[in-house]
Amino acid sequence: MWAATAGLSLVAPGAGHALVGRWRTGAIWFVACVASIVAIAFTVWAVPAALVLRLAALIDAARLGKLGVGKTWWMVFAFVAGTIAASIGVRARLAEAFRIPSSSMTPTLLVGDHIFVNKLGAVGRGDLIVFHTPCMPDRDYVERVVAVAGDTVEMRCSVLYLNGKAVPHELIDGDATYDDLDESTGRWLKKPARRFHETFEGKTYDVLHMSGDGSPGHDFPRDARVPSCQSSDYPELGREVMAQPEGKIVTLSPEPDDPCAPRAHFVVPAGGLFGLGDNRDNANDSRYWGVIPMAAVVGRVTGNWYSKGPDGMRWSRFGSVR
Repeated sequence: MWAATAGLSLVAPGAGHALVGRWRTGAIWFVACVASIVAIAFTVWAVPAALVLRLAALIDAARLGKLGVGKTWWMVFAFVAGTIAASIGVRARLAEAFRIPSSSMTPTLLVGDHIFVNKLGAVGRGDLIVFHTPCMPDRDYVERVVAVAGDTVEMRCSVLYLNGKAVPHELIDGDATYDDLDESTGRWLKKPARRFHETFEGKTYDVLHMSGDGSPGHDFPRDARVPSCQSSDYPELGREVMAQPEGKIVTLSPEPDDPCAPRAHFVVPAGGLFGLGDNRDNANDSRYWGVIPMAAVVGRVTGNWYSKGPDGMRWSRFGSVR
């Protein structure tokens, strides 16, 4: 009996207690379990808390199982069904897990990171979001929101401008490297970069640039073409794309002689967000295929719960992300 109660408690805390007739005690464990599942939407630290809770429920149920008290089968089924329903409901409405497959968000998110996303609440500047790529709605991307509807955005010589003002940034490592994964071969590669501290919307985080030495690099806008799925290399014949709000590009006249000075900006339209990868010169983002429709947003990244890189598990990666 003790093995059955322990196993049930691991799957659905409270069910093992109900199996030995302690359904009231089981109800307390069940409520605590559901609360821990819901909490995952708000903090990644709820993951170890949920595991500890299940282990504690298992131990307590195994202890009671040795007493051989009468069964309460209807409550066993109720707790198991309730746990399954709560897990499905949280994934559909509150939180969802994703894996990072590329280096576009390095160094904030690394290849092999596994993240949780909160599907509740508004999205604002500086947030890391997961969204359905408008040009390929069957794929999910993660980027940092740098501009919302009505904002203007521009990038010159590795400097990001929001509403005409340069976003503060500081070079901290001119000879940095990062790990990238060649998905076609499965080989890990070391790539060079220049690492900067960027301060935006009260948050300080790091970004990478290949051309952070003052050269034009991956400037935006580069011409008068408004980025969209139709103007990018994404759409394939017959592929459906999401409707994107149309922004516009405003060019300064006359243009400045300094190639690194602001000269044109993109106006984010209503219903859209402008996203950038933190690996600024190695990210396929809004500079190339346009704005992210609000309807495409899945949610905000809350934390990293598991990570595996070229050298194995990266335990230090666990926790919240900025």
